[in-house]
Amino acid sequence: MQKKHKALVLGGISEAKKLVAGLSAMNFDVVVSRATKVIQDELVFSNVKYRHGAIDKEGLLNLVQNEGFDLIIDCTHPYAANISENAYYVSNAAGIPLLVYNRPGIEADIPGVIWADSHHHAAEFALDGRMVFLSAGSNNISIYTAKSDRIKSLIVRTLPGESFRQKLINAGVQEENIIQKRGPFSLQENIDHFKSFKAEVLITKDSGEAGGVPAKLEAASMLGMEVIVIKRPPRPAGEKFTSIDGLLRALEALHPDMPGIKPLSNF
Repeated sequence: MQKKHKALVLGGISEAKKLVAGLSAMNFDVVVSRATKVIQDELVFSNVKYRHGAIDKEGLLNLVQNEGFDLIIDCTHPYAANISENAYYVSNAAGIPLLVYNRPGIEADIPGVIWADSHHHAAEFALDGRMVFLSAGSNNISIYTAKSDRIKSLIVRTLPGESFRQKLINAGVQEENIIQKRGPFSLQENIDHFKSFKAEVLITKDSGEAGGVPAKLEAASMLGMEVIVIKRPPRPAGEKFTSIDGLLRALEALHPDMPGIKPLSNF
């Protein structure tokens, strides 16, 4: 009887769907762990389960040990540094492989783009009396609102959900300056959002093409806006891949007893 392998997939970025489909086709039992409690559109397979909610290092280690996973796959957002570090620690502690999907980023030398080392660095660049459009999540909002005396106005685009809205309001963002929609956004959507607030500066992350960054940059360029991109944090060691297909083929080599990969073009 063929041994069933068990994989823990960390992350809920869009590419995870293709990864999960491939793992299911390769006869893995899969658990997908997502930090958000917001349940998204999820693929349904008999051998795939989902868990939702943040998990710390010890919780992750307990999950891996209790469930008996053969490997961990880090398919988290490029800026999810804490969970990536925890995955590296747990893979070593449990003695199982860690495979990391690195979503390709944008070019480093795009004309007109200022690269910031951190949110603090980005705030120093941007907060000089202009209209700032923040499209970089809500977790670090207090860094920007703490310097509200140095900006004309702060507009924040974030995910839908009352918890996100309340976090921004509690930090001092005006309710009328909050856009709650799920991206990625088209070129026209970005233009409409930027123009409606007369934004002068865009602050964003390097979430790559899959995260809609090229459309943001093109819209900002068309409107003559300054663009500040926050650099990605370094990811810990682990076998890294820039494509889901490459990662799946590496698994075939790691576990030659698995069936071949089925076509994934529909995902």
